[in-house]
This record gives sequence, structure tokens and C-alpha cells, in this order.
Amino acid sequence: MVAGNLRKALWYLEIVPKLGIANTIFVFYYRIFLKYGCAVRKFPIVNYDQEGPVFLECATKKGLAAGRKKPVLEQADRILTGQLPYYSFHWMKQSSPPNWFLNPFNGRELNATGKHWSRISDFKEGIGDIKNIWEASRFTWLGILARAYVLSGNIIYLNTLNEWLSDWNKRNPVNQGPHWKCGQEASFRVLALLNAASILDQVDKSSKMLIEMIRLHLWRINGNNRYALAQRNNHASSEAAALYIGGSFLMRRTEDEGGRNQRYARKGRKALE
Repeated sequence: MVAGNLRKALWYLEIVPKLGIANTIFVFYYRIFLKYGCAVRKFPIVNYDQEGPVFLECATKKGLAAGRKKPVLEQADRILTGQLPYYSFHWMKQSSPPNWFLNPFNGRELNATGKHWSRISDFKEGIGDIKNIWEASRFTWLGILARAYVLSGNIIYLNTLNEWLSDWNKRNPVNQGPHWKCGQEASFRVLALLNAASILDQVDKSSKMLIEMIRLHLWRINGNNRYALAQRNNHASSEAAALYIGGSFLMRRTEDEGGRNQRYARKGRKALE
């Protein structure tokens, strides 16, 4: 017991100069913030106000050479069968739409999906690494399906990505479940959504549902961004990029809600610089 406490104390002494005193104090405060339920009050569970498809039909490029289409369409067709590329390498059997709470590497499913994100452990026994549950909700499949639709003109790819996004939104109300635990994970979704909007030429002609998804994701990221900065790692850069790009997108597409979107963009750019 004594040896264990000593090792822990030495570990903290090593961490403090790397994070900095201010960041260390904030991380300590943040642990208390979570423990006593403050996050539940600051980040209430809400549903989306908008309905309908996230992405609309658009012009396609069916005349492109078959050799350039083939690898994209092969990946997209695998996705239609319920297979997903995990970490851009492992093609794992899923369903259509995917089970967003499944760890396909061990077949275990997270059951605490109705809880506020702050009430869910990162290391639930039997589930394994929570990143294996997060991976499908990083939306890497979205860009593949969007490219397949543009290259082939086959509406099944567009319908599938919209069906999956609709299912994700229904099963993951804002701030409920494991996929809202981490601001970086929300940032990955923002960047994936805007990447798909660029592929589908819908940055300037966006659906109300896409705007709503970006708006609520940025609200979640911004509200906890100080914790990302305190970690002094890639969480800070991912969240900063999402705030900058997402805020800039919203400034072009919506009324700026008292300058909120401009503040997101400025905050993200400053953090990146």
C-alpha cells in the first residue's frame, strides 16, 4: 500500500511540470466537477430540433474512368453489407445501420447507453477499450459512401448514409451515451460531416439537419474545451480544428446567434496557432 502510494506521488510529481501547474489544477478541478454531477447540469441531454436527411441529392460524376471508381465502390459495397473499416485497416462485421455500442473485436456491447456521458466509465469491465466502441461513430464510412455516390450516381449510397446518420441521431441524443464523453470524438464527427458536405458540394447549400448537427456538436466541444487544452495533446488540436472549421461553416450558413459562431471560429484558430 505504502509503495503504491509512493509510486503514485512520484508519478504526479513527474506529470506536473509537463502539464504545467495551471493545467494540473484544472484537471484536478475537472475530476471533482464530474464526480459531483456538475457536468449533468452544464451539459443537459437534448434532442435535435430538426428532422429530415442530413445530405441532399446532388450532381454526380459518372463519367469518371472506371479504374478510379473501382476501389471506392468496392469499399462502399462492403459497407452496404454491414462491414466497417476500423482504424482504416480492420474490416469488421457490423450491421446496417451499425450497432453504435458494439465492440466488434470481442463481441461485447455497452449497455449504459441511456446515461449521461459523464456517468459512463472509460474502462467498463468486459467491454474493452472504449475507442473500439467510438470508432464507428467517428464516421470514416461517411466519406466513402459520399464519394461512391458522386462517382456512381447510385442513390443507394446516399440513402444509406442518410439512414445511418438518422439512426445515429436517434440513438445518441446530445450528451447521452458514450459517444459524447470526449470532445475530440465530437470533433472527428464535425470534420467528417463537413468533409462529406464538401464531397457532395453542399457546403453552401446545406440541409437544416446538417447545420443542426454541426451546431450542437460545436456547443458540446466548446463547453469542455478547456479540459482538452489542459491535456496538452492532440485533443486540443482536434477540437480547435473543429471549432475553427465548424464555426466558419456556420457563419456562412446561419444567423450568428449573438456572435457565437464567430467566437467558435476565433477560439479554434487561436488555439491552432
